[in-house]
Amino acid sequence: MRFINNVSATALLSAILQLGSTVATDSSSGSLKIDFNVKREVPKGDIVKRDDPEGAVVMKLMNHKTLYIAELYIGSNEDKVHVHVDTGSSDLWVPASDVTCSKENPLAALGEGDDDDDDDENSGEGEQPSETQGGPSRGNKRDEGQIYSSLYPSGHPQTTNLPGAGNPGFISNSSNTAAGESQSSESLTCTAHGSFNTEASDTFETNNTIPFYAAYGDGTYAFGDWGQDTIKIGNASVHNASFAIANATSNDIGVFGIGLRGLESTSSFGYFYDSLPYKMKSNGVINKVLYSLYLNDINASTGSVLFGAIDHAKHEGHLETLPVVKGRDGTFSDLAVELKHVALNHEGDKELILQNSTIVILDSGSTISYLTSHQVKSLGEALDGEFIESQGAFKVDCELQNSNSTMDFTFGNSDIHVPLSELIMPENETSCYLGILPSQKEGNETETALFGDNILRSAYIVYDLEDLQVQIAQARYTDEEDIRVVGGKESTSGSTGSNSSSNGTTSGGVGSSSSTEHANSGFSIYNLPWVSVLAGLATSLALV
Repeated sequence: MRFINNVSATALLSAILQLGSTVATDSSSGSLKIDFNVKREVPKGDIVKRDDPEGAVVMKLMNHKTLYIAELYIGSNEDKVHVHVDTGSSDLWVPASDVTCSKENPLAALGEGDDDDDDDENSGEGEQPSETQGGPSRGNKRDEGQIYSSLYPSGHPQTTNLPGAGNPGFISNSSNTAAGESQSSESLTCTAHGSFNTEASDTFETNNTIPFYAAYGDGTYAFGDWGQDTIKIGNASVHNASFAIANATSNDIGVFGIGLRGLESTSSFGYFYDSLPYKMKSNGVINKVLYSLYLNDINASTGSVLFGAIDHAKHEGHLETLPVVKGRDGTFSDLAVELKHVALNHEGDKELILQNSTIVILDSGSTISYLTSHQVKSLGEALDGEFIESQGAFKVDCELQNSNSTMDFTFGNSDIHVPLSELIMPENETSCYLGILPSQKEGNETETALFGDNILRSAYIVYDLEDLQVQIAQARYTDEEDIRVVGGKESTSGSTGSNSSSNGTTSGGVGSSSSTEHANSGFSIYNLPWVSVLAGLATSLALV
């Protein structure tokens, strides 16, 4: 899922002023492996019913929330905090020990919040996908200082469990509750996965910057201070790491964003800092700002992220090297690459469904995937499906859950074979839907394609944040290891990937450009006491 803040930095500042465990292994050789726990909090393919304001019963596909939970120890007090690993954002934040767990989103004062009814005006069967139905829409709004994330994905990212303006409350596990359902008082906590006590750490330093603010597509948010401290991951310690401490949030877990600098929340102010992956390199933990993501199979309870190295036992064949694609604003923000085409593979008999290339964002925090409305239409019709407008998805035969067919996604010269059965979302025993939804389109924006975990778990992916490249291959599910460090004098990575195109592609069309990283996206306000905020408005932004 994504950040959905459409508010400019000036407007947000004005409104504010008015107002799992993990095991990390050896890092001495230039790599750091984190074995995270996979937490699924809603049954797979759950479909939630709610009443539409017009009186009709609207069924919305709500993808189960899947979290990849890593364990960090922060400060001299080594407070244990669990965080959600997310390639779709770039900031690390954790809840403060005295955090306020509040439903009320500060964006509500700006008119943001419950707008999920906009795409429910029409219902009925046999309709074609609407270009405004569900899904991520990133467009060119980054100039307005927006933030996006993949945290807590749902079939319709605009669906929210938060109340509108004037309805404050306290919440935990907000995305676990269907719209219209209430939560018991026993669950009203947002420190269930740990918190950080800044006063108990002798090494903590507060940054004199403007506030941190992050709003997510399910309506949850985090709001707090920026600071620096030592973060311990396994036997590796990262000193002077910058992160945010949430003083108020409706999330029940912090976020470990490991995306590009262009998605750092400071970037909307034209400022960039060394997030934790970059700090790992400057602290000598890794030799290169690179990590490999292994999500494991659909039934697995663990996966891993390997910083500074590649585990060649976890993939089949060669790793296809792809350039990270620039956004339409000309900056490197999302971890996006070119998808050549898609085919339906019936035991070796391939039917080409999508022939034209498209740009897709690879987002580990989203468990559902999105393509353009026309592309989803082609996929749905190839499966003899029927588009249901009220669900915003193609209804397909439930027998496909037992299919041996695969949907093959071609990147460069390599195919990623995704079991078709893993792309089918059941409503009940007789009603099922395709788990690839049409992306949302607003105004003149171009629809944005995004691949979540229902596709990415079939791939082994190496994200190279330094060279702005992604390497991808078919995942091999195994406990075996063949870890090779990348970078440094003793690099053992070798040349395992084949280049499919030149670096620096732009999403508006394939073309070469400099691979120098520059970004102006992501939006977040760093939360300090109000006096500091006022002082910050009168001075230039301080170094994060």
